[in-house]
Amino acid sequence: MKQIQHREVTPVKGIDIREPQGPGVASMLLNATFNPETNSWSNDVGYERYFPNKTDFTPFPGGVPRKTIDSLYNFEKHNGAQQWLLFEADGTLYYVDGASQVIEALQTGRTVPGNGEPGSYYNVFGKYVCITNGIDSPLKYRGYNNIMPLGWSQAPSPPGIWRLAPVWSGADNDAQRASIPATEGYLEANTYIAENSFDSSDQSGLGSTTDGDKNKFRYKLSLINEAGSESPISSESDSVQWTTADDILGNFNTQCVFLNNLTTGPAGTVGRRLYRTKNMYDTTDGIYYFVDYIPNNYSTSYVDNKADDQLGSQAPDSIDSVVFPASKCRFSATFKGCLFIDGGQSDGTKLFYSEPLQPDTFRATGLFNVGTRKGGDITGLYTFNNQLLVFRDSAIDIVRGDAVRGFELVPWTQGIGTRSAFTITDIPGGGIVFLANDGVYNIAGSSGLDGGATLKIEKISESIGNVIEKKSFDLAGKACAVFSPKWKEWHCYFPAYGSSDRIQGIVLHVPSGYWSTREGFDISCITTDFSGNIIWGNNARNGSTVPTLPIIPFQREWGLFVISRKRAMGTLWTGGQLTATLTDNIAPAFQWRSQWHDFGSEGLKKAVKYVYIYALSRGNNKIHLNYYADHSWEQQTAHPDQQWQWDDRRNQPVFGSVVGTVEDHVSIIDTDRWQDKVVTPIRFDISNKYLTDFAFEISTQEQVEFIGYSVEFEVNGTTMIGGKR
Repeated sequence: MKQIQHREVTPVKGIDIREPQGPGVASMLLNATFNPETNSWSNDVGYERYFPNKTDFTPFPGGVPRKTIDSLYNFEKHNGAQQWLLFEADGTLYYVDGASQVIEALQTGRTVPGNGEPGSYYNVFGKYVCITNGIDSPLKYRGYNNIMPLGWSQAPSPPGIWRLAPVWSGADNDAQRASIPATEGYLEANTYIAENSFDSSDQSGLGSTTDGDKNKFRYKLSLINEAGSESPISSESDSVQWTTADDILGNFNTQCVFLNNLTTGPAGTVGRRLYRTKNMYDTTDGIYYFVDYIPNNYSTSYVDNKADDQLGSQAPDSIDSVVFPASKCRFSATFKGCLFIDGGQSDGTKLFYSEPLQPDTFRATGLFNVGTRKGGDITGLYTFNNQLLVFRDSAIDIVRGDAVRGFELVPWTQGIGTRSAFTITDIPGGGIVFLANDGVYNIAGSSGLDGGATLKIEKISESIGNVIEKKSFDLAGKACAVFSPKWKEWHCYFPAYGSSDRIQGIVLHVPSGYWSTREGFDISCITTDFSGNIIWGNNARNGSTVPTLPIIPFQREWGLFVISRKRAMGTLWTGGQLTATLTDNIAPAFQWRSQWHDFGSEGLKKAVKYVYIYALSRGNNKIHLNYYADHSWEQQTAHPDQQWQWDDRRNQPVFGSVVGTVEDHVSIIDTDRWQDKVVTPIRFDISNKYLTDFAFEISTQEQVEFIGYSVEFEVNGTTMIGGKR
């Protein structure tokens, strides 16, 4: 006896290809965004140029050949009141001046990444963003055109000893100014001292006033930058030495030491610190003490007239601040007020950390070596809650503690790592999400607690394993990801199918935990602004290709773009060769494919009669449906396109400029009332024989808000035949 049955599926979930497939999941979901308020999927997504009012892709570097955007980061201050969009293209680091819609070059001559190599890594430290890429010298950026080196590339040179002059008492006169004691070595009487070249009322000075005493001093210098970091201290200067003797007036004077050739520092240096020994006439290894702070980066001379008892605290040791320990570092992270950096490719297992609140000052003892345990080189750094995650090729370690009590490095997990540092993302309330070597993982734990025991790691991409398998493993470093609080989505894009030109996107819809995929977005790097807008750089595939005109319209894009709800896949060049203009490209292709339905019994044959698609009405848009039988995606049956209006009711009006000629279903703007969207079922007739499994897909480039579906089928008790022998 024949029986008519129904199977309704609402809401529709995301992709899950695992067998047996759970209820409501999809086998494919392309270019869709999820609305948690209506539990619907829509294709209100596309992308547009960063400056949509421009008539071309200026001001971004491009043309023929086009320039790939190699790195991208939005640097924010004061809760988004100040934002600088940084990017690299063709070996130049730029920032975007959004107000004037121009770009400003910050540094030229930077390394252009090779095929599969990532661009620069960005990490915020206080008022700076640190920029590293493993090849070029690390940088700090503070906004506008303020860019400076990260760390100290070398110690400054010691001060030069120029002249001696007496510190006298009494009237200022030529005889006293010309007076100088007997000297030893290179110092001679100073006849070049101008009037009031030092304060003659200051009764202090260097050296002894006892006839015949020996006097000997040396100097060191350090640099201070605007971040408060002190450079490695210089080597010691030549000795300034003399024997105390009376002048022509019979006075035994202390001396002023005139220093020259004071080193000036790199960009960002705001001053110098001068150190000196006390009188070391009877020793060869004196202790250095603070003399003075020189509050500028341009003076090259200094007059020292401080007595030994006027000197300040002891100078830092040579190990207290060393030359930047990893000039080719690739990654950095800010943790407990210290800057952590990796050792670069040459020292890939070393991890260095700075002094607290001083991103440029590193002690010689401030390092760890993760190479004592299996897991490979460091491939990424990220701060999460109260620990620093040290990602490696096939392991994850944790740094705990602080600069006061001391840091410690502890192992956490083996066998899970990443080569895609640019995908490590913090989702508020959801933990860390990153693309690992074998899928996407989530690290979550109790907020504010120390230790690996509070953390757990879970693979969350099993449902899209077939998509992850498309990843080009050798190009994993080019993968990038970002979380947008505006879209409530985690976007990840990576080279696929063994090519750097084929970009595959996966999207985690955070409210629901569902997955979908993206295609047609040629993303090489990605970031968000303060408002959560997703900004990305074009990978300019086939960038050297010049189309033979007039093959128009054609698409050739470069520069920066924004994912939006405009429902256009960028722009096209249209018109003639000399009159080509930009126009919106077509909308993205939305495609959803159902799970395989066996309707509760794999062995029982069914005849599907109808499929009902439920969606919110969006006008006279049409939708296409294909259906399949018995786990074969190769043989499909196409159904004629149908309009998204009720089958047995008068059409809902759509807004336009003139009344329709066939049916009176066009409303006039500023005249008629707007009607709310309503759930609209559309019936598709299915004509096939009895089958075991059934699936179908819908696709459209017109607007859709897909909610669910139901399937009406018939069973008559027929079962599948016996197995083959």
